[in-house]
Amino acid sequence: MKNIITSIMAIALVAASVTSLFAQSTADGGLEARMAKGNITGAQIGSLICENANGEKIVCSGGIEETVLGIATNVPYVTINKPANPNGSKFIFEALVSSSNGALSKGDFLAAGKDGKLVLTKDVSLAYAVLLDDFAIDGKARVKVLKDRSK
Repeated sequence: MKNIITSIMAIALVAASVTSLFAQSTADGGLEARMAKGNITGAQIGSLICENANGEKIVCSGGIEETVLGIATNVPYVTINKPANPNGSKFIFEALVSSSNGALSKGDFLAAGKDGKLVLTKDVSLAYAVLLDDFAIDGKARVKVLKDRSK
């Protein structure tokens, strides 16, 4: 009897986890479906996804009229909005980064740049994430999303 109860509890936990992942993946109104269909041109895992002035979901271009929605991940294709937690996100993300605004080092503040990449920023009010890797070239790096400073 004890084994049956343990098995039922394990199944319930797995079901809850799957439900939680599904809820996350649909939180942005079908972003997963648009990425699967290729409707967000140029999007890939690690891309920064924005909403433009027309309300369209796009790969960030660094334009001031864009609103950053989050980083595209493989859970599946989730974007994570800026957390309200004062310490930032409790998760670490692999994001596309570029050294086009200057060499990147651990602890640097990053903002939206061209082609869905995060770039160095000296203006902390514009920062979306902080770099967690010692990193000096273009590619993917681990980042932590910062808290939302607009509230």
